[in-house]
Amino acid sequence: MMPRASAFGLLKAAPQDQHHNEMPLPEKPVLPYVRELRMPTLILIGSGDIADNQAVAGALVMAIPGASRVVVPDTGHLMYLEKPEVFSSLVGGFLNSHAF
Repeated sequence: MMPRASAFGLLKAAPQDQHHNEMPLPEKPVLPYVRELRMPTLILIGSGDIADNQAVAGALVMAIPGASRVVVPDTGHLMYLEKPEVFSSLVGGFLNSHAF
């Protein structure tokens, strides 16, 4: 697993760069397999995230049975860094409401 400081540095320097060797992309597309998920699923997306990520979030919420999507206003892809209190509140509320 990549150290937190290294991951933070990569994300801060180039959040859309997915071509570095530290975190290779999966070889197979995962979207066909998400239909098999049978647990509560929360999909968070920032209103300012790029169109590709918006589209993936929409596809995931349609493909995963019972999934819910929350669009966080005035934030991008790094909402956990941009609005950590909002992110924590949403994730905590989701976990509490599903009694994990």
